[in-house]
This record gives sequence, structure tokens and C-alpha cells, in this order.
Amino acid sequence: MASDSNGGSEQLVAIIGGMGPMAGVKLQELIVNRTKATRDCDHVSVLAYTNPKVPPRIGDFGLQCVPEIIRSVQAMERAGATQFAIACNTAHMFQEEILAEVKIPIISLLEETAKHLAANFGSSPTIGILGTLSLLKSGLYQSTILAECPQATILLPVSDDQASLDELIQGPNGIKAGHLGSETQEPVRGIAQGLITRGATVIVTACTELPLVFNASLCADFPARILDPMIVVADHIIRISGAEVA
Repeated sequence: MASDSNGGSEQLVAIIGGMGPMAGVKLQELIVNRTKATRDCDHVSVLAYTNPKVPPRIGDFGLQCVPEIIRSVQAMERAGATQFAIACNTAHMFQEEILAEVKIPIISLLEETAKHLAANFGSSPTIGILGTLSLLKSGLYQSTILAECPQATILLPVSDDQASLDELIQGPNGIKAGHLGSETQEPVRGIAQGLITRGATVIVTACTELPLVFNASLCADFPARILDPMIVVADHIIRISGAEVA
């Protein structure tokens, strides 16, 4: 099922977080910070369910995450949510299994990012994607982008860089473990630079951990655009919830 639109009525979106620990919180923060507001009541209502008990979404056991995500979404359905967003790119590999067991539509990070790329980066962009090996190996991000940008060129990290990136995301000294300083910032930037050297003009941070150490503010001198799917989805949620993006 594709990302839904507001259909002329305001939506109450549920954020499914906990994958990793800061992802859902960061999406909520983006929604607040990017809403045009001068009063409390100018902001949008959202529901949030942080479930750190969702099993890892990577490797051969990724499907184990599905029951916990379904349970989280169903809890938000009972609370009145009309749509939901999962603050985890890799979890979208199991979107169809999740949607088969819930009643409300998903706002897909992948689909909204693909639409944003098509609308803002020309007809034939060269796009570098940083994400987990499991997600990139699935081909889902690539096919979703190409459905909206059929003339795009997509670049992925070389094998050694991808192995390093997975370790930077989820290793004992990685971002999920709370290491957000130069020890992770510099190597992630280096991997992104490798994609720029090969011709990328925009880098998509296709893992919700990566913008914690690699984003347009931290890397203002980076020689290409950095696109955070969480920002794209935050703006979409603001609009369909009846508010304006600042």
C-alpha cells in the first residue's frame, strides 16, 4: 500500500519508534521544529509508541521484528490513529507483512523520499544511498526511487565501506550505542565522500541513525546535498495534519 494523502481531512499520525532508541523521538522533534507555529495550538497532534523490544531488522532473522511492529501499530489504531509512520528505514522491508495485519495506511519513508527526489532533483539525478546492508541488499530503496525517477543513477557504498557502515550504525562503538562524536561522524562522512567521488550529487541517509552524526547542519561544507528521509516525512506529516511547514 502506498503512502496515503490527507483526502481533505486532517490526519492523526502515529509514530512507531524505538528502532533505534532515538529514532521516534527525533521524528517528533523534527515535526515540532519544522511546524510554522507561534502558539501551542498551532502545532499538530501525533501519537507516539516507542517500542525498543522490536527485534533487529537486519540479517536472516529480520522477519522476527514483524509481530512487535504489528502490535505497536494496532495499539495506535485503538488510540485513534488514522495513519502511521515507522521511524526505521530497514523495517520497511516488511511493510507488506505489517499492512496485511493492520487497518490504517503507512506513510512510507521510502516512498515519500522517492517523491521528494523526483520533485526536487531533476529527471536524472545521481543518488548515493547510505543504509544498512540488509536494506540495500533487498533492493527496495533502489526500486522505490526508480519508480519515481526512472532515469536516476543510484550508487551504493563499495563492499568494504558497507561493512564499515553497518558496524558504525550498530556495532558496540557505533551510533546505536550512543557514540555520536568524531569517532562515528568522520568515518560516515568519509563513506559518503566515496559516493561523491563516484559522481553522486545527493546523499540519502537511509537509516534513521545516520543523521545523528551526518546531516546538513553538521556537514555544512559537504560538497553535495544530504537528504534525510525523516525530514521529508516530518514535513509530510505536518501538512496532512492541517499545519504549515516553517
